[in-house]
Amino acid sequence: MEQNVFESLKGLEGEVKATSESTYTQIEFSGSVKIERGNFSMVICFYARISEMKHKGIISIDDWDVNDSHSFIFNGLPLDSVTNLKNQITQWGFESMAKKLDFNNEEQKTAICMAMLESEDLKKMYGENFKVWELLSVDEQKLLDLQFVVENFKGCGEHTKEQVAIHYKIGEQPKPKPTLKEFELKLAELSK
Repeated sequence: MEQNVFESLKGLEGEVKATSESTYTQIEFSGSVKIERGNFSMVICFYARISEMKHKGIISIDDWDVNDSHSFIFNGLPLDSVTNLKNQITQWGFESMAKKLDFNNEEQKTAICMAMLESEDLKKMYGENFKVWELLSVDEQKLLDLQFVVENFKGCGEHTKEQVAIHYKIGEQPKPKPTLKEFELKLAELSK
């Protein structure tokens, strides 16, 4: 027994080899963008890691953060402290209006996505007509997923197939297991 183990250990000698199983490329996109609502605006400084999705020409944000904000403008006037103004407006009984002197996470993410569409660097990498997943409607996203399922049925994950089937009510609900033919028929119907 020990002799077999020692013989096997000899097999640990030699060069290190690597075989790619799968790879993934992310790009860091960062900068600043002016975000506005009515007569209030500010500049947010951000970073976002982005990558191309399984859909060719569609990119998505994998991670992002706003790390600074400045240049607050309200009704054409620069604000020294947006926090003080929000507190004062709240004290006057206008808390819902004070909340509009800020942008929530989704609004900030949308602003970053819109800046992505304007980026010349991203246009060079992904083509002039690339799209940003987060800016697409749910119907547009599901149609892309349906096309992906049809084109990659055998290699497509069951979760994606199930989500598409549920969205389009393909197969028996609530746990559909539609065939490729059923997906193809739905895609043909939607492509008319």
